[in-house]
Amino acid sequence: MSVERHITGTFNLTGKSITFREFLAGCNEVTDSDTEWIWIPEDFLAKQGIADWDHFIGWRWDPQWRGFAQISSERAFQAGWKPRPFNETVLDFLEYYRTQHPKIIDWRNPQTPWQDPLTPEKEQAVLAAWNSASA
Repeated sequence: MSVERHITGTFNLTGKSITFREFLAGCNEVTDSDTEWIWIPEDFLAKQGIADWDHFIGWRWDPQWRGFAQISSERAFQAGWKPRPFNETVLDFLEYYRTQHPKIIDWRNPQTPWQDPLTPEKEQAVLAAWNSASA
């Protein structure tokens, strides 16, 4: 316990940094998913009306957000902090969204319940456009 060890001060608890690709691969592994990720350039997605944060939580390509949530937690690790296992976080997050919990709101309009803005129809239309453009 920190009090018993006389540990004081400010600690950042962001965990170890991983890329978005590593994050998605980890989600696949934890959920035993065979999802195949198709990497489409940002400019193409923008032309299709897909915005970064609005459609992919945790992913920002805007340069002003470079480094977002990449604050070092090294001091906390050195003090003995151990983050929660990635697999537990992924599974709990997934369960939370599957329950359609009433506290899940649309971050663009807090009065509205959250709905995935990337509908299956929009996803299929963008993939078809990408396949046509890259053929």
